[in-house]
Amino acid sequence: MQLVTWSSYFDHALSWNKHMDEENIMIITYEEMKENLHGGVKQIAEFLGFSLPDEKIQSIAENSTFQSMSSKFQETHVKFAPMLSEK
Repeated sequence: MQLVTWSSYFDHALSWNKHMDEENIMIITYEEMKENLHGGVKQIAEFLGFSLPDEKIQSIAENSTFQSMSSKFQETHVKFAPMLSEK
């Protein structure tokens, strides 16, 4: 059984089924984003009402990977939390 904070992941996921047709709810999985990050970013932007050029979507997708964020950690996070650089 896969557990999330206080219960089963599957119970958590199933509880969202009743909301799937609501217009202000968008459900996208990690697996969908992993398979097609560019498409996922585009889908999220459209859901939020943003009309972005393909170059901007590509830039967001490239900068949203774990590898990209990890390589920029010092630049993006340490200046906001100096104690992180002490580790």
